[in-house]
Amino acid sequence: MAKQAAAKRIEKFRRDLEHLKEKYRNDEIAKKLGSGAGNLSSYGSGSKNPGEGFLNRFYAVFGEEIKQLGYFSERSQNDVQHSKVDESQFRYSRKSSRELIDMLKSNNDFLRINFGKIVESNRDLAESIKNMSQANLILAELLNKKGS
Repeated sequence: MAKQAAAKRIEKFRRDLEHLKEKYRNDEIAKKLGSGAGNLSSYGSGSKNPGEGFLNRFYAVFGEEIKQLGYFSERSQNDVQHSKVDESQFRYSRKSSRELIDMLKSNNDFLRINFGKIVESNRDLAESIKNMSQANLILAELLNKKGS
């Protein structure tokens, strides 16, 4: 029978697996581990607990990549050592590439539309200033004629 893993290690594994699923599909991860996708899903959901051997294999295959992804899985989620910068980076790093691309496209469209409005508003302002200058010239000429 497989050696049982410690509860904290299983908890860490589940967090790391969720982060990894933002980059890979469940079946891709399972294939790299030489495991079934159903078993991996069961381990991730908590309906089954992985053994030490499975966790050793998981971290042998994905450990370095998980570190490179920048997740703080080695710390507890309540760790007071997390800085504000770490928390904001963590929030963005949890988004998938597709979510980030969609967010950038949306922000780009928003900026393009509003930049167009600013340009149009500046054109209107320039036209108004031109009209006001012409009105001031006419008024100055009238005042000069009246004063003469």
